[in-house]
Amino acid sequence: MDAQQNTLEIKNLTVEYIVDNEVVKAVTGVNITIPAGKTFGLVGETGAGKTTTALSILNLLPLPAGRIVSGEIFVNGQNVFGLAPERLREMRGSQMAMVFQDPMSSLNPIKTVGEQIAEGMRIHRGLGSKEALIEATKMLEMVGIPGSRVSEYPHQFSGGMKQRVIIAIALACNPDLLIADEPTTALDVTIQAQVLKLIRALKENSRMAMLMITHALGIVAEVCDFVGIMYAGRIVECGTLADIFDDLHHPYTRGLFGSLPDIENRRVELKPIPGLIPDPMDLPPGCAFHPRCSYARAECSRDLPNVKWLSDTHYISCHLYNETSENKL
Repeated sequence: MDAQQNTLEIKNLTVEYIVDNEVVKAVTGVNITIPAGKTFGLVGETGAGKTTTALSILNLLPLPAGRIVSGEIFVNGQNVFGLAPERLREMRGSQMAMVFQDPMSSLNPIKTVGEQIAEGMRIHRGLGSKEALIEATKMLEMVGIPGSRVSEYPHQFSGGMKQRVIIAIALACNPDLLIADEPTTALDVTIQAQVLKLIRALKENSRMAMLMITHALGIVAEVCDFVGIMYAGRIVECGTLADIFDDLHHPYTRGLFGSLPDIENRRVELKPIPGLIPDPMDLPPGCAFHPRCSYARAECSRDLPNVKWLSDTHYISCHLYNETSENKL
């Protein structure tokens, strides 16, 4: 894919936090490319660095604790780290937008949902108050909420409807990039299905690129074109949806899939990954997954694995797949 057609390009991103004078290595050497109209699923356990990656795109890391150590992030060809604050504020909402995890805390309780949707339109699209409210009503209807509820307050909506309102706010200015951070986490199964259906419809009807952050592989299978498996701040395996679901290789990726129940064969026992994700303040040497990996060898606890490309679209970071290894999974 030509670089000019890529909505998002993250190159060698490394992010740290300083907490109680300790360095937290949140993200290390991350590379992500999302072409226009495509969805990239970033998958991993809690604490893997997924949300930090998302906040870095918007340049919204909490200060002064968070700091970008190295790397570049391009949105529509512009490096967001080199932009003046005024230009960056213009891009947020107009070119890139984010759906945060918790709809309960993302909405202002003393403003109507219509006012909150219209705000971005007034700022970024230059609409007057009356015109913006008319457009906000249309946005509500687009996400499946009656326009007559435009003057109601967040507490009058269910959790699923609040999440739809958040999506309406994010899409109000037709951004080129939508970042969805666990958009269905707090929702019941029925509402999850409705939100995912909405996201799929939005993707089909526009050239908007999307970064979907989740720990649920089922969601990835439904909406994503590309998948990155993240562990302890690094992407350990990345490829197309077919690469990851049909030709997975990394032991951690295999562990994630082994933890899923098989509804067609309920006699098959789950194979959970032993242990816990490491403390980012005290990452183990070498490959961070080696203490939990049943395939670990001496070099795994000593050296970081190099990236090995298995195809034009599929790469892995694992010592079992280095240039000389013959002991592949």
